[in-house]
Amino acid sequence: MFPFSKDDRSLLCRQDGFVLSKCEDPQPIIHIGGNEYRLMYLNHSTSTMSIVRNDLWEQSCLPNPINITINDSFLTYPPTNRHLTLFYNCSNVPQRPIIFPCSPELLSFYADDLSERDTYRDFSNSCGTNIQVQVNQSSFDELQNERNEYMLEEWRFGFNVVYDFPSIFCERCDNLVEKCSNLVNSPRYPVCKSGMLTFL
Repeated sequence: MFPFSKDDRSLLCRQDGFVLSKCEDPQPIIHIGGNEYRLMYLNHSTSTMSIVRNDLWEQSCLPNPINITINDSFLTYPPTNRHLTLFYNCSNVPQRPIIFPCSPELLSFYADDLSERDTYRDFSNSCGTNIQVQVNQSSFDELQNERNEYMLEEWRFGFNVVYDFPSIFCERCDNLVEKCSNLVNSPRYPVCKSGMLTFL
């Protein structure tokens, strides 16, 4: 269903940031900005999807952890997302940290960088590296309630992004006016005429 498509579809039917692969898997891969994410949940009525970084899928210990930010004009983060900071290979850790083992000699842990940013800022100097990841509110609550290191061993905590369906559809209409009827053939979806958004 537009704007989502498989990677074997023609260019006419493909929208950057919404191309899917491994669709036979329960959580297919969606390609956004040159990075891969697992698509965990999709709600067409609210134009919201829950995704997880594919490199963090089933593991939290990365050989070369890096920050990844989604820079797509059609995608936004909702305010309900929370931020976690994952600190790797640390020689010093705070009191009551949620530790996950990545190295036999050094420790790694995560922290909520919204409520405890000042507390944990000092620890970045004693760690090999750190990255920030987003989780949705329900996943964040689960982490805080359980406070269990084993929950990070099989990373399943997605974050939400909202896609602007009218803008996506209107841009496609502006570029391919004569092809609009081929993109979406349902009265549920908006139709663009002369730069204005109307609904059938």
